[in-house]
Amino acid sequence: MLDTSEFVTISGTGNHTLARGIISIVNEITPVGQKDLTFAHLDYDEFPDGEPDFRIQDFEGIEGKHVLIFNSCHDQEMLEEFRTLVWAAKHQYGANSVTGIIPFMRYRRQDHAEKRHEINRNRMLIHGLAAAGVNRLIVCDIHSKITLENCKEVGIKAWNVDPSADFAAELQPLVETAQAEGREFYIHAPDIGSIPRAVALAKIVNAKVSANPKERLPNGETKIVEDPAELKAIQEQYDIEIVFADEKLAGAEVCIREDEAATGGTANGSGHKLLRLGAYKVHFCVTHPVCTPGWKRKLFSNNPFDLVMFGNTIERHNRYKSTTGGIVTRIDLSKVIAHKLFEVMKSIK
Repeated sequence: MLDTSEFVTISGTGNHTLARGIISIVNEITPVGQKDLTFAHLDYDEFPDGEPDFRIQDFEGIEGKHVLIFNSCHDQEMLEEFRTLVWAAKHQYGANSVTGIIPFMRYRRQDHAEKRHEINRNRMLIHGLAAAGVNRLIVCDIHSKITLENCKEVGIKAWNVDPSADFAAELQPLVETAQAEGREFYIHAPDIGSIPRAVALAKIVNAKVSANPKERLPNGETKIVEDPAELKAIQEQYDIEIVFADEKLAGAEVCIREDEAATGGTANGSGHKLLRLGAYKVHFCVTHPVCTPGWKRKLFSNNPFDLVMFGNTIERHNRYKSTTGGIVTRIDLSKVIAHKLFEVMKSIK
């Protein structure tokens, strides 16, 4: 039985709003009679030379407890903040275990061991988290399964949360309207690596799947897969029909499914390509709004999208330059992450 008195909860500053939403839902679904989880206060300051001096104010309550530490690590400062909190909880204050909740994680792409010219920072990061004291890790829509394999290598139990259901709730009325009006509705993968995300979402909303037969090579370049046997092999991996983007999309409504948007240029290009193929409407949904400088100019250049949906793993409303005045629909992912966290907490002995 879950005993919440055995847990201590800490949130860094990477996305405190999302962390607060997750904990609120965990408290709602916790059995009656259990103590509500509240965040230990962090006292923030810095030394004259700029070194961080944030402190866990209620550290006395950490010893022997299971500590839950939240931080969406969208930049290096947030990653260092997370590692510092983990190390302090585990090695200085004697936590029984540490579970990290990182909705968005850095170094998610630098994960290819075959790229000898590139430092494998994904594996490096996971090794560092294990050394700092992470026992369990919850991530959301991670870029590739290699991150989970790296966690297994060092003994970190890891879970990847699929946010498809949250996007499906927004898309379902559009799918039903399109189908009622006689239009096909496709969830589109802009490359072969994105097909699993597109399939997961399509199955929930009862849509079809289309894909751009593009794959990224170990040297960083991309190629278009044209071999019929290879395309057939890709299609047979999934229990759903996959249409490789062509004139079959003419007259259909299409939603591009991506894990993140950085510059926005790739998504914009995909949107315009689908319109050139004759798509009736194009939508775009992305889990992680990375939003690098200049992204709005690129993503919304001659805007091809009728609906744009961003998850809230990275805060935008606290970064005014990243707001859009309502063009983007915000999808709250706190519920799906909270339910996974609750499941993990129940498994901790």
